[in-house]
Amino acid sequence: MNTIFDEFSNLPAVIGFIVQFTLVILISFILRWFWSNVLIKLARKTTTNLDRLIFEATNHAVQMAFIAAGLSFTWQMYGKSVVTYLGVFRWVDTGFILNFSNHVCFLFLTFALINLLWKIVFAAIDWYEKDVAAKTESTFDEKILFSFRKIIKATFIIFSVMIVADHFMWPISKVWAVAGIGSLAVALAAKDTFANMISGVIILFDRPFLIGDRVELADGTFGDVVDIGLRSTKILSFDNTIHIIPNAEISNQRITNHTYPDSQLKVALEIGVAYGSDMDMVKRILNEILSAHPLVLKEPQWGIWFTDFGDSSLNLFMRFWIRDYRNKFTVSDQINMEIKRRFEEESIEIPFPQHDVHIIPPKEQ
Repeated sequence: MNTIFDEFSNLPAVIGFIVQFTLVILISFILRWFWSNVLIKLARKTTTNLDRLIFEATNHAVQMAFIAAGLSFTWQMYGKSVVTYLGVFRWVDTGFILNFSNHVCFLFLTFALINLLWKIVFAAIDWYEKDVAAKTESTFDEKILFSFRKIIKATFIIFSVMIVADHFMWPISKVWAVAGIGSLAVALAAKDTFANMISGVIILFDRPFLIGDRVELADGTFGDVVDIGLRSTKILSFDNTIHIIPNAEISNQRITNHTYPDSQLKVALEIGVAYGSDMDMVKRILNEILSAHPLVLKEPQWGIWFTDFGDSSLNLFMRFWIRDYRNKFTVSDQINMEIKRRFEEESIEIPFPQHDVHIIPPKEQ
């Protein structure tokens, strides 16, 4: 009878556990109400959306973390007494119940805290993607965030497994060793893919070109960049063909970016006129043509130079700037057409290559 009486003496501890955990539940609902009706409403009035997104994302997670922490703390205080009280019932294995309950409290608290941290981190990432990256002209941020999300998710999973394995004292070192060997084999098999991905990250960080830039590669590929991915870059050529080039191949060759540092482009034209032409008149006509064209920039100032005496012509070099590189061929065509028209009006000949042959008659004997 004394033993049973001693076990029933733990009844106040059981009542204390029930009362304290009930208070934890009640306070968690008060906390959630305060979170929803005070903190979130205040956050909506601030100049940034970061605090609002974090409070909204963690609304339920904070309550669960508070309950998990309260349950864990309450069980540490009263758990042993509660299990001892249950020992009154002879069919209950008190040692198993106590051990099992400790594990459940640990897992509940661990995953509640990890879930809370998960919500905070990804709310911050969502804020950066919507409020910062979306306002930039480049898609660099979006592509990095896409990969960063996957890395963060993998990190959370690995971190959770390590915590649980350490708590239950699982021999996880052998698993990591096997995983390391497997990862090495995969890395060797997919080395080209990894090389392209690393080159893609370098291109995104170094920014030798951006989407919309007109580039020319050393292998002769010429066109506008339409997409920069982690594995490959897509270039749209003038014949409306997409060139999908691995990033490792691009990063190892010379690139000419016709758009950098801005969209202005220098156009160079060579013109030849016949010997005997009035060069002052030729220069005046060319200046008038450039001055009248609406797409030719006044600054930087264009230039016209009489460069050399050719075999069949007097050669001039003309250089001018246009605002948008996309108009290069259109402007060149219009300038050339106007030069031809004006030269014909002024009777200025544009010669074709020719050679004068002088036949010297033989001397009479």
